Amino acid sequence: MAFEHITNTSDMAGSAVYGVVGEFERPEQLVRAGEELHHRHGYKRIDAYSPFPIHGIDEAIGTPPSKLGYFVFGCGLFGLANAAFISGTPTGTITRWSSEASPCSPGSSPSR
Repeated sequence: MAFEHITNTSDMAGSAVYGVVGEFERPEQLVRAGEELHHRHGYKRIDAYSPFPIHGIDEAIGTPPSKLGYFVFGCGLFGLANAAFISGTPTGTITRWSSEASPCSPGSSPSR
């Protein structure tokens, strides 16, 4: 696959390229073009859009691995720990804590 520098006007010839747009009929063509741009031509900031996931496009265009999975796993552990604490705490303990905190809890008479 060969890339050529195509401009719309003659006054743009020889100027820096700030963006490339391509349309491909098959996903394999997109992956090959991404590999060519990233690995052979040295482009660093590449993005690819597709209406469906394309296997191998992340490696082809040099996208770093996402850290989102680690964050989601940590939040899941935090939620699990809170659920275990809440379900493992006896109900009487929570009631006792809340009744000691309020002066007019149900079942107590106001002091004069």
